Amino acid sequence: MKKVKKVLDVKKVLDVMAQNGEQDKPVWFAELAWAKEWSNWGGVTAENQADYMKTSFSMASQSWPQVKAYVWFTSRDTEDGNWGLYEPDGSKRPSWYTFQELVQSL
Repeated sequence: MKKVKKVLDVKKVLDVMAQNGEQDKPVWFAELAWAKEWSNWGGVTAENQADYMKTSFSMASQSWPQVKAYVWFTSRDTEDGNWGLYEPDGSKRPSWYTFQELVQSL
């Protein structure tokens, strides 16, 4: 449900831009992330974090040509969540490998 709502939110913003003649202006997706296992906002598995990253990047690049930047929130966890690409011990999460794969595909 949340995933679908967010897609609709993006579509609404792009529709408003088009209605105002701004359909060609660049859009940035900034501070994207899904917290691993725990945060103040919930969490997902490490595998889901990587899958959601890949899916959202593909959706943005294939469906919305206006999206010119896709910025992951942080490489390291924060005090209020496990948003990063690394485990606390410094080992790489699946999302790190997904991030690397996406960067190499550009």
